This record gives sequence, C-alpha cells and structure tokens, in this order.
Amino acid sequence: MDGAAINGHLYVVKWLSEHRKEGCTTEAMDGACRNGHLEVVQWLYYERQIPVSPHALTWAADAGRQHLAEWLVTTCAVECDVSEALVSAAASGHLSLFVYFVKSCSQWNVSEDILIVAARHGHLDMVKWIVMTSDPPVTTLMATKAACNEQRTLVMSYFNSMDTMDSMGDDDVESGSDDDEDLSDECGDALLIEQVNDLADDSSSCGDAGSDYEDD
Repeated sequence: MDGAAINGHLYVVKWLSEHRKEGCTTEAMDGACRNGHLEVVQWLYYERQIPVSPHALTWAADAGRQHLAEWLVTTCAVECDVSEALVSAAASGHLSLFVYFVKSCSQWNVSEDILIVAARHGHLDMVKWIVMTSDPPVTTLMATKAACNEQRTLVMSYFNSMDTMDSMGDDDVESGSDDDEDLSDECGDALLIEQVNDLADDSSSCGDAGSDYEDD
C-alpha cells in the first residue's frame, strides 16, 4: 500500500485497504506528499487517520504543488512547519505559491532572511515582489552580497539599479536621459506585482482545497 500511495494510485490504495490488513505506514503519507498526490493524501488523512509530517508543507512548496499546499494550509497548518515552507518556496522560486502563503497566513512575515534566500537562488521576480510589497521595507545589503557571491547577475543588476535611483536627487531624475526607460521598468514591475497577486487570489478561490476528495 505504501508503494501505491507514493505513486499516486488511489484506486489501488483503496482496494488494498479493503482486502488486506498489512501495510499503510507513515511512509505512504510522506511519499504521497512529496510527490504531490493530493487525493491520496486526503484519503489517507480522512479514512486512515494518518497524520501529515511537519515537513509536508515544505515538500509541497519545494515542488510547487500549489493545490496540495493550499489544502495543507487550510486543513493541517498547525501540524506543519510554516516558516520552513516559506523559505522553501523562496528558494525554489514558486512565486505564486509564495504569495499565497504570505497572503493566507498573517504569521508568515517576509523578512530579510527570506529576501536573501530568493536572491541567493537568483529568483529575480520573487526578489522584486518582496522588495516592492514588504511593509516595513526589508533591507537589501545582505541580499545583494548573497547574489554577488552566487554570481546572480540579474538580481545584482536590479539591486544596483535600486542603489542608483536612491542616490539620485529629484532634479537628476527629472533631467536624466533614461526617464522613459526607468518609467517603463517601474510600470513593468508594477504589472508583475499585480499579475502575481491576481494569480494567487485566483488559485485560492478557484482551486478549492477543501475536505472533499475525488472518489475513484
């Protein structure tokens, strides 16, 4: 049964549950979570009362399994290591899932450490989202060093452009020759934020991760 659950074969899991007594350990739940088999996870949780691992949400975040992650947040958040999951989402670059975490759980604060993780792994869009939406703003010095150490050139360029804009006076910005390009970059970043936020909202509203699971 463990093998069937790990590979997502819900029909086989159900058949074995009805006809055999042995099997079905926590390995079944862990493997199903690692591989993103939401329906198997739900069946094991509700029908066999197998608890989820504290690392289940982290596995879902690392693999970008958004529907599984949403179900875990709404059903098993108390059992999961939420801070570890947020770091994993930042490291793996799954921006829409990261935004969902931040919006869904008020206790998940975006800190400088999270920005450092995103910068170290070169996830420019995530870096931009964190910088532009964090309140209060996060400092970027250590994140810039992390990007430099890993030679993440796009992230380094973004941080350098921020430093350049910060060092320019209002008169310099108004008279500069790159006004149109700077405005275009700002509009593009604003559009990115809007699109990602909409995607996270649509996922949480349309991808209902409730307690009902499909019966094969």
